Amino acid sequence: MGRPRKYTTSSEKKAAQKLADARYYAKKRITILCNKQKRYQCKLEAQSSNNKVQSGSGRRSIVQQTSQSSRKPLRHLSLLERELEEMRVHQRTLDDFLCGPLANYIDDLVLAALADTPRGFSLLQRASDRIRVLHSEVRKCTERIRRIEGGVEGWRTAQELQSPFDDAVTMFEWVLNFCDDDDDSLHRLSVAHRRGKLPYQQ
Repeated sequence: MGRPRKYTTSSEKKAAQKLADARYYAKKRITILCNKQKRYQCKLEAQSSNNKVQSGSGRRSIVQQTSQSSRKPLRHLSLLERELEEMRVHQRTLDDFLCGPLANYIDDLVLAALADTPRGFSLLQRASDRIRVLHSEVRKCTERIRRIEGGVEGWRTAQELQSPFDDAVTMFEWVLNFCDDDDDSLHRLSVAHRRGKLPYQQ
């Protein structure tokens, strides 16, 4: 074995670590693509299954009729029901965005960021901003429900619906805390990920 490489300056050591990280996470691209393909395939299968159930024979299926009849126009809903329905719409948007468990989505995102370090931080930031927008809308609904007279039970339901958004925002905040704006290599994030120190890894 050759002698271990010695670095005369911290900048040389940092550059070498950046190169090593780039090589390591470049190999992870296959994993990232496979995970994305699996999530996309599951989504297609779910949509296909739903379409088969609804199409059935030549006439509308019972499942389709039931689902349509249960959807009241928003103008006929009470104020509380309308706010809860809006929250459920945001929840479906979040589910479509994540396409699976939150931890799996963030891990794929972190791997993608570390495999493309010059643009990695902006990739994480954009995903975080999108989650924050949904979280803000859901919190507004929860606050409006809290002010509705006699809406205690609805407020509890609203808190339950808001919980996944709170978790997502918190998880992104923890991950972004490992990033430095001026560090293109995302060194601290890379070290934390390798050691399994990121919150979703524990």
